[in-house]
Amino acid sequence: LALAIGLTVGLAPFAALASYNPPRLGKPGRRVGAGVRGPCMMSDRLLMPLVPTNAFGTTVEENPTLFWYVPQTSAQSAEFILLDQHDQELYKTTLPLKKTPGIISFQLPTEVALEMDKHYRWQFSLTCDANVPSANPFVEGQIERVELSQSLTK
Repeated sequence: LALAIGLTVGLAPFAALASYNPPRLGKPGRRVGAGVRGPCMMSDRLLMPLVPTNAFGTTVEENPTLFWYVPQTSAQSAEFILLDQHDQELYKTTLPLKKTPGIISFQLPTEVALEMDKHYRWQFSLTCDANVPSANPFVEGQIERVELSQSLTK
């Protein structure tokens, strides 16, 4: 957190050079904790993606790293799904969870490189009950790979 604050303050003089207006794509994805509380959720805290406030992120990386806060849970794994702009599944994987709450990250593998100027949607869910996936807490968001602007390159 201190690094992010220092970085933000350190880049403040350059903010006027590189203004960014995110695209208006309609209703954003869910960026707050979701699902039902049950034996899986062991805390008042919610599953939370670490994304911009509008749940729409941009990246210049082909294989970005995504982050989530996972509260105390009895779930031992989570599921990540990446969908294209037509809601076709491009990638799906299971991620192991630690026994303690905290921030976890996942970098998209090289075989799933994001293409430039295409919109993708991701879903992240805790696997509380494999037999009833609709009961599993989940969050989702959107991401687009964009070109690094010349002003930011400088």
